[in-house]
Amino acid sequence: IFAPTIRLGWQPHKNSFIRYSFQMDPSIPTLSSLTDVELLLDTLQIIRGNPLLKTYKIYKNNLNYSYNKGIFRGFVNINHNYSKNPIMEDILIEGDKVVLTENNQIHFQQFDFDVNLGLNGVTIGSLSRFLSVNAGFGYSRYNSKGWRYEHTFDDFNFNINVMLSYKNLSFLGQYRKYKSSLFGETIQNGPDMTALGIFWKKKDLQLGMAMLYPFTNNFRQGYERL
Repeated sequence: IFAPTIRLGWQPHKNSFIRYSFQMDPSIPTLSSLTDVELLLDTLQIIRGNPLLKTYKIYKNNLNYSYNKGIFRGFVNINHNYSKNPIMEDILIEGDKVVLTENNQIHFQQFDFDVNLGLNGVTIGSLSRFLSVNAGFGYSRYNSKGWRYEHTFDDFNFNINVMLSYKNLSFLGQYRKYKSSLFGETIQNGPDMTALGIFWKKKDLQLGMAMLYPFTNNFRQGYERL
């Protein structure tokens, strides 16, 4: 297994930095995927292994730029992954049964673009370093090409974090839209994340409590087969 990594960095000026990395990672089929045993999932679906699966390579390219000056910080990230002959699902109909198996398909690609901007310790009037806010936006595009299918999926996501600080007290609020993803013929979905917290700090002692999903009474997570 040959898995090289290349990393390059450049500082155009003292407040910024540019980084690039390339990786070629192998992905090895699991023993459960290689077995030729059939598993009856329910009255309609059968899971079937494939002993002919082969290891494939994932080519990963990542470029990011960061800038920090005073209370401002910014970050831009571009990511591209390409897999040749990836192991992805193959769904067959045999009689009145749905057979779920895997094959080395043609290719899989993922492109991500993310921007993150933040202000840390903003003074408002007489309130010193009262506000810190961080917001990000992301776009992802997925393409799965198999021998019998091709799917493209676009996802937009964003997040925001706000912290208010007064003397020894801090209040934190966070919202993050779930990043859905496509692989093979399946889209993975989940709930948007929210969080609230309050913290107290004095010298080396810090106490606090936080709650995830304070406005959610029904947690849903699942997938959609195309």
